[in-house]
Amino acid sequence: MLVLLLCCLVLVIYHHQILLLILFLSLLMSLRSPSQSLTCLFTHINNPLSCNCCLLNARSVVNKLPELHYLLYFSNYDIILITEFWLHAGITNGLLDPDNKFTVMRCDRPSTNCGGGVCAFVRNSLQVTPVNFDNKYADLELLCFDRVANNSYTSVRFFLTYRAPSSCDYARDYIHLLIECLKRYHYTCYTSIIIGDLNLPKIDWFKLSCIGDLLHKPILDFVIDYGFTQIVQFPTRGPNIFDVVLVDNVHAVLNI
Repeated sequence: MLVLLLCCLVLVIYHHQILLLILFLSLLMSLRSPSQSLTCLFTHINNPLSCNCCLLNARSVVNKLPELHYLLYFSNYDIILITEFWLHAGITNGLLDPDNKFTVMRCDRPSTNCGGGVCAFVRNSLQVTPVNFDNKYADLELLCFDRVANNSYTSVRFFLTYRAPSSCDYARDYIHLLIECLKRYHYTCYTSIIIGDLNLPKIDWFKLSCIGDLLHKPILDFVIDYGFTQIVQFPTRGPNIFDVVLVDNVHAVLNI
């Protein structure tokens, strides 16, 4: 059995007010029995603009396509966010979503090394606008899109990111570039949400403290300076919090 973290977010956008219902659970995936592999959480708020969203770390999706298709077509999620997708240009979107029911946005690892990458599936009934980054950020495993409420100017900007667990000089340069990109494209008009796996276990999100290195401290400083709040408040891998759901409007959180 492969244990994946699943984050379920319910976004309710109503009269320019955004409510987020954040729930977490363990999603068990069996590679041999996809029909019995998923333990899903369904949440609902009686509002036509509600949006169900889940986050999971896949560590390769190619060998889990039946599970992915189950999640796409037999669950009630409108937005599915996946880190460590492990894809490359040879894997087409048609293979991932053969029924063509979702807008597929992906950022494959730009190097020849396997692993990494992020991908977002947004149901076609939702209005979504991809945000294109400057070419200087092409090496980041990061994608961005705006979820715009139908017949409304209200929107939410999503950042989905993954950072490989490394502490070398390249990792420090990567963190610097990631923060620069987030600062540049941070949405100041409406809510921004940064979701993913930063592999920074030495940040204490309760005390807002960390070791004074060139990886953890710059990220924590950015989170504090730009008014983000980490709403994952329990360990997601061992005793540490690796995964983040950072929001810049704490009043947008309805429940956890």
